[in-house]
Amino acid sequence: MATGHVRNRGRNKWQLMWTDPPGPDGKRKQRSKTIDGSRTEAEAEMAEIITRLNRSPYATTDLTLNEYLDIWLRDYAEAAVASRTLQGYKSIIRNHLRPTFGSTPLVDLEPRHIQAYYTSRIRSGLSPQTVTHIHRLFSQLLTQAVKWRMLYMNVLESISPPTVRKPVMNILTRDELQLLIAEAASSEYHLPIHLAAYAGLRRSEVLGLQWRHVDLKGGFVRVERAMVGLIGDPTHTSQPKSEQSRRKVPIARQSQDLLRAHYQMREIQFAPKGKGVPKYFQVCARPNGDIIKPDAFSKGFKKIANACGLGHIRLHDLRHTYISMMLAAGVGLDQAQALL
Repeated sequence: MATGHVRNRGRNKWQLMWTDPPGPDGKRKQRSKTIDGSRTEAEAEMAEIITRLNRSPYATTDLTLNEYLDIWLRDYAEAAVASRTLQGYKSIIRNHLRPTFGSTPLVDLEPRHIQAYYTSRIRSGLSPQTVTHIHRLFSQLLTQAVKWRMLYMNVLESISPPTVRKPVMNILTRDELQLLIAEAASSEYHLPIHLAAYAGLRRSEVLGLQWRHVDLKGGFVRVERAMVGLIGDPTHTSQPKSEQSRRKVPIARQSQDLLRAHYQMREIQFAPKGKGVPKYFQVCARPNGDIIKPDAFSKGFKKIANACGLGHIRLHDLRHTYISMMLAAGVGLDQAQALL
């Protein structure tokens, strides 16, 4: 149990001294706090500190989870994570953590209650992958509370998230890829699908590509922007999520020819005076120049894949196919991964 005492440090000045319960490292820490007031007030505050410490070995604060979440979002997440990631965090917090644990003081969070919640959610039909996302964010939240010295330990360290099966990685054969590209040829998704397959670009990178990022003479494109769909901003565009994602990707002759033909078509459509297509125009856009939204691209791809009997293929599988083609062509694994 925690113990403490009060020591006089002068007229109406008191030093509160106590020993914390053992932390995650098993060590106990001596702490102190100096306050002004009467001895009665000092002893009352010392008693409150000891009561709180003896109530739980886990927390140093009386905040509820809801109150802590507000602090974490404001002081940490909004400045530390990308917009798309922050939106996902807020969705988990709004739909799962606040309704279930929001009114619970951090001091009262117990592993068995959280483990029971995970089990009940899976039984109600929530996927193990989603429950794992909840667990990871919950653990991240409490780890930050430990760093801020609001908790002595992260109670989720004693909880195991559900086992998640990895999605099947599909790699198209050369014939399947040609079939897919042929099916897409007459659609507005021909160029986006081609770039995903033959340059290994992510969906966000394909849609974020602008003509200023294309160098047909040099035979490459630069990945400098990424487009993702956010609530209230379905075409949110920003820098890629990491410095490694910003890269120069060589493109094959076939891709260069397709990009050149597409540029010439856009030039006729939007730059009749021969000034060239504005460099900030999206490379992959609708025939009228409108931006293709990320969700629309995924739905369009799925429709094309279904039409040619490849309904099991995901848009992201084109990246797997790309690296497979690179390795088959003799490109080293390290170089192929760098291109991705």
